[in-house]
Amino acid sequence: MNRQSAAHRVPYDDNEEFLTPLLGLDDESVKTIGVIRPGIKILKKDCTEADRAKYEQLLALGMSWTDMEKELGDKLVPDNVDYFTVNSYDCINPTNADLVKKLYADADGRLRSIPVYFAMNEWWNLIPHRLYCYGRTRGLKHRSSFEYEREGGRIVDYRMVCETPVDLQPGKKLFGGRGWVTKPCDPESCPEYQKEECKLSGRIYFMIPGIKGMGSWVIPTKSYYSMKRVKKALRDMYQLTNGRIAYLLHKGEPVFMLRKVKATVPSIDWKKGETTMRQQCLIDLDVVVDPLEVAREYSVEKMLEKGRKAFTVLTAGTGDPDTYPGTYDGTSGTDLSSDEEEQPAGTVAPGPMGDTEAPAGQEPCPRPTATRPERQSAPETPKNGNGRREMDRDQKAAITKMASRYRVPAGTLDKVLAGLESYDEAAKVISELNKGDISRFLPARSV
Repeated sequence: MNRQSAAHRVPYDDNEEFLTPLLGLDDESVKTIGVIRPGIKILKKDCTEADRAKYEQLLALGMSWTDMEKELGDKLVPDNVDYFTVNSYDCINPTNADLVKKLYADADGRLRSIPVYFAMNEWWNLIPHRLYCYGRTRGLKHRSSFEYEREGGRIVDYRMVCETPVDLQPGKKLFGGRGWVTKPCDPESCPEYQKEECKLSGRIYFMIPGIKGMGSWVIPTKSYYSMKRVKKALRDMYQLTNGRIAYLLHKGEPVFMLRKVKATVPSIDWKKGETTMRQQCLIDLDVVVDPLEVAREYSVEKMLEKGRKAFTVLTAGTGDPDTYPGTYDGTSGTDLSSDEEEQPAGTVAPGPMGDTEAPAGQEPCPRPTATRPERQSAPETPKNGNGRREMDRDQKAAITKMASRYRVPAGTLDKVLAGLESYDEAAKVISELNKGDISRFLPARSV
């Protein structure tokens, strides 16, 4: 099977997580509060002076590129520039656009660098990407995805597929949204890909310090080299911090900086079959601190030291390590000298309180007696009553629909459904299918 596509080269692994970096999160999984564009749109060279005057007029009115295309038709083309653009119509809170410019724009008003931090640790969720094909009227026509086969929890094979939304039937409502029809994906023989109608597209999710709002900002991009540079920076920092990317700070400040930089990249002229080098403004992710300082701060020794201090605070009520040397210098409470060894010669250690004679006229102090605490009965485990409840019709329909997406044979599906005797068992199968686990529907491995 061909394990290579025009967009990705897939590393083989026994863990299903290796498939996730190819796709990342769906757009519905991340709430966005604003969009920052990596470029602008300009008029074509053969446009008239009237078109240019109208373009400047619409630009002064602050109209979005989508609305300008409705006014000017197909006369606009993307232009790669050395700065980002942020507009009020791209933000949930329109005032955030002016605030971003006020905080981080250069002296000429251009936004060329933005300090950022991230809300997730996995780089594939921060820069999700795949192949997309859009129609002129119907929206999304196709998108790339991956299917895989498992045997006993081990991934044994996978393939790149093309997903197409299921056609809607008049008068019929679908629960849970439209499904997807899959077919093999081969970009080299795909007419849409060869016509450049199906292209690689991705997004970069991040957060900006000083901007209020619960959600992430997003930069849409179709630049393979930009996504490659961002991915490399995230993976390097992930290794330096032993797996920490989310809300990564150094001395209370974010360490990442998004910039527009000029770089020389190879470009293929498919009509001539030649490769040329050209300059292009790319999105680059850099750090504004010494990486060695970050590595020291998040080293294993530092993490253990912070853990010991936290343990001291929680168990002894103080964070001073010198107060409890047994926790830090390797000695325990049994290594300390006893009271008898610390007393000087010629002194006698006092006996227990009960053995001390009371002065005349006073009764002796009673010996304290330790009372054994009563044993409390363990709390009963709460029961939801679903263990005896049978699988309902909605659960069966949900399992059938999700199994159809993985092309589970009807006979195998019927056997699994017949073996589900309770509501809880059916809920467990639904949870497994939501995670992509189809091991129940795979044939048993022969010994």
